[in-house]
Amino acid sequence: MAEAFFRARAAREIDTGKFRVSSAGIAAEEGKPPVDEVIKLMEERGIDVSTHLSKQIKPKQIKEADILLTMTLHNSQRLLIMDEKQGGKIFTLKEFVLGAEKVGNSLKLNEKKDRLEALREQIRREEVIDQILEIYQDNTTHHLRFRFLKDFNEYDRLLTIDDPLGQSEKFFRKTAEEIEDYIGRLYALLK
Repeated sequence: MAEAFFRARAAREIDTGKFRVSSAGIAAEEGKPPVDEVIKLMEERGIDVSTHLSKQIKPKQIKEADILLTMTLHNSQRLLIMDEKQGGKIFTLKEFVLGAEKVGNSLKLNEKKDRLEALREQIRREEVIDQILEIYQDNTTHHLRFRFLKDFNEYDRLLTIDDPLGQSEKFFRKTAEEIEDYIGRLYALLK
């Protein structure tokens, strides 16, 4: 859905070569079409994804991408395991957009790669974890572990778009709306 929403939004930039976009899954089964719920939701928005076929991400794609956006922190971590040297360009979609909105308005860069690099440098997941550790540094180890896990779960909820597979139609719709919103915000930041 994210790729399709971005392609619809940035068709002109993709056609001129300004942007390249593709999607691939970490555990995707190669060559499978989207589930019926996704096809229906996208059709309602005027986007045909019926001919899309799933692909698994390849190490070469991880290295060559300017930025890798996942829907979940879990998948961001799995990409880091695949190639830990690429950590500076792996984010969840929400994490990147929220961080870029926070710092992006002050950037006056014209080149796409320069802008992406500047945003990547300023959006650091580790800063949030460091802040959590500072807050709880005076507590016991057990209490710290409990609070850290609780806060990390909250952090995960804030930065993750849940996978709707196996969920209700209402859940699919909520997920599609959330992805569409964040893709629109991403496009606004990049153009």
